[in-house]
Amino acid sequence: MREDSVFIGFDDAMQTWSPPTVEVGIEPALPLACRWDSDTALVCDIPKPARAPSATRFRVAVPALVTQQGSQLPAQRLVVETPRPAISLERYGLTWRDGVPSLFLTANQPMDLAAAEAALRLAVDGRPVPVKLAMSNGRRTSQPMFELVLPALDPEASLLELSIVPGLSGLEGPLRGTQQAVLARVRTGEPARLAAVQCGRRRQPRAEAQAVDVVDCEPGLVTLTFSRELDDDSRRRFADALPRGVELAGWSTTRRTDPSMADAVLVPPGDDVFLRVTAPRSAVRVVVAGLRARGGRAVQPGSLLIRTGDTRPALHAAHASLLLASATGGLGITAVNAPGGLGVEAVSLARDAATSRVPVPTGPPNVPVAMDDGATRRVLAQGGWARWRVEGDRSYGFGVGPEMAAPAFDVATVVTADDVLVWLNDWKTGRGVAGAR
Repeated sequence: MREDSVFIGFDDAMQTWSPPTVEVGIEPALPLACRWDSDTALVCDIPKPARAPSATRFRVAVPALVTQQGSQLPAQRLVVETPRPAISLERYGLTWRDGVPSLFLTANQPMDLAAAEAALRLAVDGRPVPVKLAMSNGRRTSQPMFELVLPALDPEASLLELSIVPGLSGLEGPLRGTQQAVLARVRTGEPARLAAVQCGRRRQPRAEAQAVDVVDCEPGLVTLTFSRELDDDSRRRFADALPRGVELAGWSTTRRTDPSMADAVLVPPGDDVFLRVTAPRSAVRVVVAGLRARGGRAVQPGSLLIRTGDTRPALHAAHASLLLASATGGLGITAVNAPGGLGVEAVSLARDAATSRVPVPTGPPNVPVAMDDGATRRVLAQGGWARWRVEGDRSYGFGVGPEMAAPAFDVATVVTADDVLVWLNDWKTGRGVAGAR
């Protein structure tokens, strides 16, 4: 039940035409306007300005009804409740300034500070601490919001745990809250250091940088995570000190944990630095020295050896759709570290539709080998179209493989209710093709 409606669900499909309206009673009394939302759902709206108070138990009287199979469903008396009091740390209810957190809590219904403080528990490094809240209106919300007033914290490191116990009371109804959960675990004063390393894209696991001195990755993207945001001068100093073979791909301030994750320990935002180490079978050492976080804290010195293996077996095309200048030039498709016996399925359309097999060439390790196919070239020379995909890949839409064409002209078509206009432009000159039919 919500403040503006009561939802009644049925296991069987009901006769919604006999009677067309259903008179539902409710105690404590409220005006109800009931309607069938489907043959298994009856919704009773509470017309404004009336509303059901929060944290209140109601008794709902549903009259006898008939199922679509003709069975009689006897009258029933149901017990429902509006939401009980609850407090949560919203996804963006945690902000940081120089490593010190501010926690903003949201209540689901009106309540006073004393009631919220009585239901919350705060521990700092395992020691209970009295909870003190302040009303907050810094965020646009119709729900009450409180800011947790933190005690003095250890400047080096402190672990805060904020939890709630059953018994929270609101200002509208008599029912008490039943929450019993940890709302947030927050670590402050974490040393400024190189915290984690990750090979490849974000879906790959991260390794704690303190636990490894060497990381083995495929050639490509490597992400280093600092526990604190670096100041601008330190970012430049780090980039200037990168060894040969490492390319800086960018920086990003990162929220290192997600507040919506259960049991996550929230820590100050840090910096992700994206590096490209593209040479296969190489080793480069990245050194962290002389850096400072925003606010002036020195970053712990250290280093990390990044080793790359062989390039992942792959087929590469410059684009998903290749518009070639001519049918005699390169196709722009290469294979690297391809296993023997692999083939590409070529689907083509020119004067006729055809499907053929293009063997994928093998070559020296980590050296791209150009791919070619006489049948595809013949199709392109006829002004046709071709698409390649790896044998066994039956995906559709995105990722099916590159398509290619080498037309001598471009075709534009405009369709109206009475006519069709087709216009041809020469690719080389950009001019219309005279006499085209």
